[in-house]
Amino acid sequence: MTLLLLSPLLACGSSGRSLTDGTATDSSETNADAASCIQEGCSDTIEPDPVNTALKSSHLAIVLKHPENTKVSELEHQTIKAQTTTAGGDCSVDRAEVTGKGRTLVVVQVVAAACSNGQPHFKPGNGRHGAYVTLADASHPTKVTRASAALGPAVFFEQAYFECTNSCRQWTEPVGLVTLDHPTDPAYPTVMAYSPTGNVSRNELQRYAIHLH
Repeated sequence: MTLLLLSPLLACGSSGRSLTDGTATDSSETNADAASCIQEGCSDTIEPDPVNTALKSSHLAIVLKHPENTKVSELEHQTIKAQTTTAGGDCSVDRAEVTGKGRTLVVVQVVAAACSNGQPHFKPGNGRHGAYVTLADASHPTKVTRASAALGPAVFFEQAYFECTNSCRQWTEPVGLVTLDHPTDPAYPTVMAYSPTGNVSRNELQRYAIHLH
C-alpha cells in the first residue's frame, strides 16, 4: 500500500517566504529543494487539530492528513475528455477533494499515463483544470520549480484559469506534480495536486505535495 500524507503546513519561518527562493520566468526553471524550508524551522502546526482520512482505489492507496474542520471525499474514478486536439481518446483519473468553508481547497488526483500524448493540453478554463502526467502537458506553466518529495521527483508551477459566462474572470492556480517512484498501478504514474481558483496559496499546496508519502 502506498501512503500519501497531505500535511497543509501554512507557515515558513517568521517571514512566510516561499519554499523556493526567487521567482522563475515563464520559460525557466529553478532547481530547488522545497524541503529545505522544513529543515529551517517551518511551522509544523495545523490549526485546528489534524485528522487522518484513508482513501483507497485500485490505482492508489492514500492517507490524507487535514484539519478537522475540513472534509475529504472518497476517491472517485472519472473519465476525462481528450485534453488536446490530437489526443488518442479519453483518459481517466481517481480524484478526491479537500473541502472547507463551502469550497474546494485542494484536489488530489492520480492521473493515467493515457492523459499525456506529448503535447500541451487545452488552456485551463470553464471547469477544465488539466490532467497532467508531466510538465510538458501543461499549457503555459509559469514560475516552475522542482523539488524532491518522498514519493518521487516533484515539479510545481502556476497556471492561469478562467471562467466565462456573460463575463469572464481569471485566477492563478498553484499546481504540483509528483512522479511516483513506485506507483500502485504503473498505468497511473503521477499524482497531481492543484487548488481550484487558487483557494489555497502556492506555499500551502507545495507543503501538501512535499509531505506525500
